[in-house]
Amino acid sequence: IGHHIPGVPPMCLIDHVGAKSGTERTSPLLYIEDGDNVVIVASKGGYEKSPAWFYNLKANPDTTVQIGNQVRPVRAHVADDAERERLWPKAVEVYQRACDGGYTLACRNLGLMLRDGRGVTADLARAELLLDKACQGGVPFACTNAGDLDAGRAIKGDTARYRAMIAHYK
Repeated sequence: IGHHIPGVPPMCLIDHVGAKSGTERTSPLLYIEDGDNVVIVASKGGYEKSPAWFYNLKANPDTTVQIGNQVRPVRAHVADDAERERLWPKAVEVYQRACDGGYTLACRNLGLMLRDGRGVTADLARAELLLDKACQGGVPFACTNAGDLDAGRAIKGDTARYRAMIAHYK
């Protein structure tokens, strides 16, 4: 797997060992370069719970990452507040480029990132547009996320729009 696929954000393969099972796994993930560091966002598409690979890396942080044909050892750690504040705008930028390039899954993730407002000012109007774009692109759960985007704007209160988004996904 290479990380230079037109229209797709940079991807890496991260190896991880199950925290409970001990099973070896590999996950393809969008990544951000920060000097020699590889940064991945444990968003699980906006769910409250982090993805399984996040817990696996917390339990077993010494692993390998593959970018293109290069495999290298890494040690995972959860970003502290200062790192998160510095890195979050870079993550938003990478997701925005991918969304603009037609990778609609990135539009959904970016919409959720903006809605959450972690490290950036929550921009609910922009988040709504991005989630709508992902919904129209057929990205799973994007329509539901757009319909649930009621953090201060009560979009879910627009029953007709909410139902239309859900119907589009079905």
